[in-house]
Amino acid sequence: MPAPLYVGARVEHRQQPWRVKRVQPAAEGHHLVELELLEPGEPRALTVLAPPDELARLAPEALRFDLQGF
Repeated sequence: MPAPLYVGARVEHRQQPWRVKRVQPAAEGHHLVELELLEPGEPRALTVLAPPDELARLAPEALRFDLQGF
């Protein structure tokens, strides 16, 4: 995990886009990372240990404004 992850970050794992739901320290230099799949498919959620699992950071989503939200 080269760059620190944060809740809400978008990452790529197993060639699919995921959103980080939780990051918890596990052991020195390792983190348990709970992920939520951003596309239709299975599994919808996944917990990985990083490292050894590699999580590539994706660009953040573009801001979208919804006038109904006001």
